[in-house]
Amino acid sequence: MPLIEPQRISSDLTPILTKAFDNAWAKFKASGALAGQGCAPSTRDLLAKRIIKTAENGERDTNRLVDDGIAYLSELNRCASSLMDTEEIIVSSRESPRASISAVSGPRAS
Repeated sequence: MPLIEPQRISSDLTPILTKAFDNAWAKFKASGALAGQGCAPSTRDLLAKRIIKTAENGERDTNRLVDDGIAYLSELNRCASSLMDTEEIIVSSRESPRASISAVSGPRAS
């Protein structure tokens, strides 16, 4: 299934989207934020969809499209990291409820 319907993209927008995507992907990969090559296809899809959506909302500046795409992926990474931290707390609470309470609330006053 294509990311968007081909007839929805005007011919003048195609080079802008292509340049923005290529630049954003190169910048994102260079940042070291990619979780692994196994995540690359889905991350590329998310980036492409974000750039297309932003362009559909009227943005045509390649640099702003790149910056918005990178910011979007960075926010997704932060959210994913938070979820992973929460999962670690939940797992540790199954093993040791007192340890997880301490991890969440800090040491208890004596």
